[in-house]
Amino acid sequence: MLALAAFMFFGPFYRQVMLGRSEIFPRWVMYSGAGLGVVRVEFFLEDHAGERRRLERVADGGAEIRLISGMADLQAVIRELLTQHHDSRALIVNAEMATPRGWETVYQEERFTLADR
Repeated sequence: MLALAAFMFFGPFYRQVMLGRSEIFPRWVMYSGAGLGVVRVEFFLEDHAGERRRLERVADGGAEIRLISGMADLQAVIRELLTQHHDSRALIVNAEMATPRGWETVYQEERFTLADR
């Protein structure tokens, strides 16, 4: 049991910290694909007077809270919010998607209206 624990600790340590190369300690990649495609997003509503407020999905009775994963899912949530808040002039979206290179901006102050549904 102690040998297994030592292998589990020193395998990644040897390769990642000491930059060692060995067939005994295989290449260690932890969670390389986890979280890819996840979207981090902020929604704002703009009323007809031009006032803008952040949409709090729980307090405002917005779309059900769920993980937004990928552009198709984000577009579906945008359509759902436009339908629910049809009395607003626009829905403003800031969104970033997780990629292997880090967070990439998908929308920056992008305006959507009912005509965009």
